[in-house]
Amino acid sequence: PVKPEDLEGKRLAIDTSLWLQQILKGYRNESGGLVPNAHLVGLFRRICKLLYYGARPIFVFDGKTPAIKQRTVIARRRQQRKQSDQLKRVAEKLLLMQLHSKQKQKLGDSVTGSQSSGAPLAQATSSSQRE
Repeated sequence: PVKPEDLEGKRLAIDTSLWLQQILKGYRNESGGLVPNAHLVGLFRRICKLLYYGARPIFVFDGKTPAIKQRTVIARRRQQRKQSDQLKRVAEKLLLMQLHSKQKQKLGDSVTGSQSSGAPLAQATSSSQRE
């Protein structure tokens, strides 16, 4: 073990993901639940201690994702794919609804236009075909 006093003036590389894992496992309340904002509180306390002893921390976010985090990453990707697929289906439905609405509107306009001339629809259609 390194004495904190021996760290004065030294740069110290910190494996941030490891620290976060340790903090999230260690900061629990009486009932075993996670303390609110544990990651922030834990990082803050550790950083303050290093700075108090004169160490200069350098935070490293590098390397392979830890196994515990990998499960979370996989679950997030699945959820994102699911939501993306659902969004595509909704967008397709909306597009189809808009197209149907426009088609109905065009049909309604053509029916309304021919009826407003006073001629029945069949007569208006046949007379327009003759021209």
